[in-house]
Amino acid sequence: MIFNVLLKRESDLFVAHYLELDIVATAPTAQEAESDVIDLICAQVGYAFAHENLEHLYHPAPAEAWREFFE
Repeated sequence: MIFNVLLKRESDLFVAHYLELDIVATAPTAQEAESDVIDLICAQVGYAFAHENLEHLYHPAPAEAWREFFE
């Protein structure tokens, strides 16, 4: 899998947005946000495999998130 994560600061939190699955985590530090989004990715992928539901796994982020990532 490809892991494209948009990491940005919004007010007093860091936001990590995994774009391929549209998963978002927030935390007070960049490192925590990255770690949290990785945990969420693992949980989502694990759940999809455990329930043989891979066809519904891929759900990309909205176009505006992708535009921000590529800027």
